[in-house]
Amino acid sequence: GKLHNGPSVSSQSVPLVMWSFQCRTANAICSRAQFIARSVSLLTSYGQSTTRHCSANPIIQSCGKNIDWNYSDHHSLKRVFSSITSSTTESSNFTNILPLSRLGVSHKTLGSYLASIYPDVARTGVSLPRLKSKEYTLVVVTESRLRRILLGRKLRGFGEGFFNSFGGHLDYDIDPTPTHGAVRELAEEANINIPLDIMNEGAVGTLRFTFDDKKEKQMVVNLYRVDLDCEKDSQCDSSRVIRDDEGGMLPAVCINPSIVRACDEMEPQWFDNWDDIPLNNMFADDSIWLTKILSSDRHLRFDGWFHFCPGGTEINSIMHHHLVFK
Repeated sequence: GKLHNGPSVSSQSVPLVMWSFQCRTANAICSRAQFIARSVSLLTSYGQSTTRHCSANPIIQSCGKNIDWNYSDHHSLKRVFSSITSSTTESSNFTNILPLSRLGVSHKTLGSYLASIYPDVARTGVSLPRLKSKEYTLVVVTESRLRRILLGRKLRGFGEGFFNSFGGHLDYDIDPTPTHGAVRELAEEANINIPLDIMNEGAVGTLRFTFDDKKEKQMVVNLYRVDLDCEKDSQCDSSRVIRDDEGGMLPAVCINPSIVRACDEMEPQWFDNWDDIPLNNMFADDSIWLTKILSSDRHLRFDGWFHFCPGGTEINSIMHHHLVFK
């Protein structure tokens, strides 16, 4: 028969054709790792010579769109599968991490990422579209010595019901720098006051978010991390800072845990084992960058780009992403 209107294939390739057909007709969002693993197995079984004649282009449904993987031999599929499995090893301890099918395609270069989102730019060389950007801050709050993390449950607004780190709109009328905005937002949302120099020391990088159904808009998020040492001591406050003698981790700011309180927008909650954080009730990008922060024994600095599928928080899935570490 023919494979998705492609060239004729031999009867030996039928299992691969049927596997692709089952994924497509079920209209399911298949796990890329599962799909590729199965394809590798089938292609290997029927030999490289068969796949050369097959010119297989298996198609799966992802975010409601067909993605043509364009891998014509089992060696290519093995390379892709190896890349996917190695990239998820560091995240394997997180019990609620989202499936790969919702985390999109990981790009090694920014050029590849942009070309996937703006194919006309890659094809014709036209300029990238001008985006309407809004700037935000986001602060990850941890107590690393106990592997704890403080998250806030959104009580209203975008992402209501989701858990998230602490932050909000950057207001340059009252925030001279993004670091000032991060200090202000953490104080407003969790009643935790962090010295400006400590917040600045905890800068991670910039995350940029775009959306397939709102391609003219971009969210630019200034990301920080603050580490705490919570002691039930009324004399303990943010003026006391404990530094790592080895210099690899951030200084720990001493606070009394009783000061942490909710506001009308966020309800803070400690998770005593950060491997069990509710990633399945958080924005999809957290399953990518937050797990990397928590998996590292050093303070990471990186920038990230994330392009979300249409459908907003109901779909909460990523089409493409790219991280670059500093």
